[in-house]
Amino acid sequence: MRKKIYLSIIFFISLLYVLAKKNIFSQQDNSEQVLNLAVNTPINFNPLLNQNPDMDKILKLVFEPLIKFQDSKPIYNLIEQINFDKNIANITLKQNIFWSDKTTLTADDVLFSIKQIKSSSQNSIYYLSGQNIISAQKISNHQLKIIFADSNFPSIYLLNFPIIPQKSFLNSTDNINVKNLIFNGPYKITEYKWQKNITLEKNVNYFGTSPEFSKINVLITKDYQTQIQAFNQSLIDIIKTDQKNLGKFKSNANKFFCPTDQIEFIFFNSKNDLFKINQLYDSFTKIIPIEQIRKKNNLAKSLISTEVISYDQDQIKKIFAANINLNLKIKILVNKENPSRINTANLIQKSCSKYNIPCDIEKKDFNNYIKAIEKKDFDVLVAGFLPKQKLSYQKLFGDNNILANQTSLLANDLNLLNQTINYPEFLNIIDKLRQDIKTESKIIILGNTKNIILTSKKLNFAKSDIIGILSY
Repeated sequence: MRKKIYLSIIFFISLLYVLAKKNIFSQQDNSEQVLNLAVNTPINFNPLLNQNPDMDKILKLVFEPLIKFQDSKPIYNLIEQINFDKNIANITLKQNIFWSDKTTLTADDVLFSIKQIKSSSQNSIYYLSGQNIISAQKISNHQLKIIFADSNFPSIYLLNFPIIPQKSFLNSTDNINVKNLIFNGPYKITEYKWQKNITLEKNVNYFGTSPEFSKINVLITKDYQTQIQAFNQSLIDIIKTDQKNLGKFKSNANKFFCPTDQIEFIFFNSKNDLFKINQLYDSFTKIIPIEQIRKKNNLAKSLISTEVISYDQDQIKKIFAANINLNLKIKILVNKENPSRINTANLIQKSCSKYNIPCDIEKKDFNNYIKAIEKKDFDVLVAGFLPKQKLSYQKLFGDNNILANQTSLLANDLNLLNQTINYPEFLNIIDKLRQDIKTESKIIILGNTKNIILTSKKLNFAKSDIIGILSY
């Protein structure tokens, strides 16, 4: 009898231990969980020849870029120091970055990566980075200089491309065996099944912060509609969408709004008599319903967004009435492929009607929209630009720009902004840029567009770095 009681106690204790252990694992954090993503069929695993934006995000988990972005701010990643001298970037690499085969990342890998970019097709992700780089020269194993094509735009944003090891890609075809890859990112590719899935596992020797998830399964899909179905069936955990497609998803998903780098603005052509007189121009800008536009289009205010100023409506009406003899007709130019900008144009037109200002909206396809901008065939332009895009601010905002009558101050400010990682310096340049926008330009900065990110309920993504990586 005592033996049976003793055995029962042993069994009960063992059972408690098993249940407790099971409960411990059920309470595990993200580092022990699996993340499920989706991507369209990849062409290759070379991030510098890749043409798929979603695959780019996956490959950046395997191959680290020179410069990273954290909360939209650039930070050193593989770089120890960078100095700009006109159109030259002098770069010192960190010496503690190792590939997975224990060899050190060197300037040779960076030079090889730049050659890969310059040999890529026009549809590849980093093609424009290559176009803006004339050449790169090795100074030592961990020092090099990059010579940019445009002295007005040597930007750290052009250095956001992944660095790949020449030993893995030098004599390989595009569809290389993933087993032969060496890597330096938080994850490694351990399996690729053609048109089925890609498996990423944690790189335990990663030089940065330990990654959140032990494994990432990437489902390969033929199109976005298939990804929507996969999300609704809980086969994947994260998907990016927009307002137009939001109704296609299950209603209980977590929803995050992530600001992008796309800045939306309204530009006023000073050839119109209404904008030549400061008092009239100031009055007109005050009737633009900025907050309503931001709310309607779900725009995030940025550091350089135009502030909303309270005004006396009756006083504005008197100013317009006193100048009724002027040509007050307004032509608003907008590209018809962009519903948000059409919303903005409609709201401006509605506001103009309250003040008896005739206002027409011209919706043009993108090519004709660009031609109209170049001819300055508009009074009010609804547009946007990407600071991280490889464009010349001198062309957009400089003395001889495609818009109208701007000074070079904005271009110079933006160029300086693109060359700083020092945060106090960054804030000083922002202050100057805000002041120059206000005093030297005829432009309203509305804010940044937002992506909508939907996530599954099973994982806590609220503070996840993955959201930042996948949201752009």
